[in-house]
Amino acid sequence: MRNLILYLLRYGSFVLFLFLEGICIFMLVNYNESQKEIFLNSSGNLNGRVNSFTHRVGEIYGAHRELDSLAEVVRDLRTQNLYLVSVLEENALDTMALDTGFTYHAARVIQNSINRSNNFITINRGANQGIKPRMGVVSDNGIVGVIRDVSSNFSTIMSILHRQSQVSCKIKNVAFFGNLKWQGLDPDIVFLEDIPKHASVSVGDTIQTSGYSRHFPAGLDVGKVKDVTLSQGSNSYTIEVDLFNDMSNLEVVYILEDEQIEELDSLITMIKDE
Repeated sequence: MRNLILYLLRYGSFVLFLFLEGICIFMLVNYNESQKEIFLNSSGNLNGRVNSFTHRVGEIYGAHRELDSLAEVVRDLRTQNLYLVSVLEENALDTMALDTGFTYHAARVIQNSINRSNNFITINRGANQGIKPRMGVVSDNGIVGVIRDVSSNFSTIMSILHRQSQVSCKIKNVAFFGNLKWQGLDPDIVFLEDIPKHASVSVGDTIQTSGYSRHFPAGLDVGKVKDVTLSQGSNSYTIEVDLFNDMSNLEVVYILEDEQIEELDSLITMIKDE
């Protein structure tokens, strides 16, 4: 009670002012038709805006949830497709090894760059979701890059639009392979180097991952041959590749988890130690 009395003594005049102000507004609105109409129209407009804003927030939230759900579905389908491709290829080779060794994790891009010499992408998945450095990253249209750094719930990807990025690739249906690199200019164009000059290469040929890099399985489409150059005195082509991926328009990506990488690394370490 003492606190209530102290409160009224301190703020009583202000509370009384608000009370009287409310009575004045009530009387003004209820006993003046023009003011009443203005008040009703204003409150109706305000209520409509609030409802519209609430509806839009709900739509955005629902769209994000739906996008996450679709990303998970696509992830599962991509894993199944990779497995089926492996089955077909392995059956053709008369072998029983039917598992590609890769699984997919879906993630959303939250930051991306394409206009620097060394570009990075940030995604909303990290160590808590099983993401580790050196995992390959793809989208629905092609390769994206390789996981560089990982925190608890976020990761950065070294984009293929990075001067240090190198991905082993080949011409589709041709055994020759080389390194896919970016020269720091056009974000739609990369270059495939070290393809020997006796290889059959034509404009329009599809470039795919070779599988020699454990970041990516073999057979993922990368782009199409736009131009082929053979420098004087060189024994290998420099192939200009038009990427299938629009690197400026990435929303959902898929991280490739190589389930056999530790075994492979252990074997390679044993060989180096000899």
